[in-house]
Amino acid sequence: MKHAIYVTTCLLALLTTGCEHVDPHAPESTGAEQATNETGSQTGEIQSPDSADSIKDPAEADTSSQPLTTKASWNEVKAIVMQSKGKVVVVDIWSTYCAPCLQEFPHLLALQKEHPEEVVCISFNINFAGLPNQTADTDLPLIHQFLERQTSQVTNFVSTQTDEEIYAQLKIIAIPAIIVFNPQGERVATVMEKSGYQTKVFPLVNQLLE
Repeated sequence: MKHAIYVTTCLLALLTTGCEHVDPHAPESTGAEQATNETGSQTGEIQSPDSADSIKDPAEADTSSQPLTTKASWNEVKAIVMQSKGKVVVVDIWSTYCAPCLQEFPHLLALQKEHPEEVVCISFNINFAGLPNQTADTDLPLIHQFLERQTSQVTNFVSTQTDEEIYAQLKIIAIPAIIVFNPQGERVATVMEKSGYQTKVFPLVNQLLE
């Protein structure tokens, strides 16, 4: 019954702009738009755990010797954000089951190319839905296949938490969700709309860098 409801929701949302929170193993879908400006960190975002120490700062990483993706919880990703204070950080939350996510992803790469020193761009994949017989590793071949087709790479994390947990923890209702942190490490915007990079993210990043 749960899957039937998700599939119905997915089909009804095809003409809208983002991927609503549905089972990522259902057909690709689009959903509601939302762009929220915020000041400071979101309520409920826990401070970085000690386990995040094993994840290197992207600015110091040797990408030529790193694996294509690293498994991480949101708190571990947030630890990287905190380590990157002094720079603008953009985190793109996406899934290979979300068509708008795949369409927007190249803009994340373009943003990193435009500001290689001042901005840290991170991709955070949430394919993992906690389904029976599914683990955080199950979709790695599919995720890697998509990433390998890109012309360049950023720091790519794959969530060890289910998509539902991420939606709840970050208070998002659709993906792609592009979260922008200012140089002080504060979450200042969450963009969940079509062409969000062009209409919201690029202008905001330029403003923060002024």
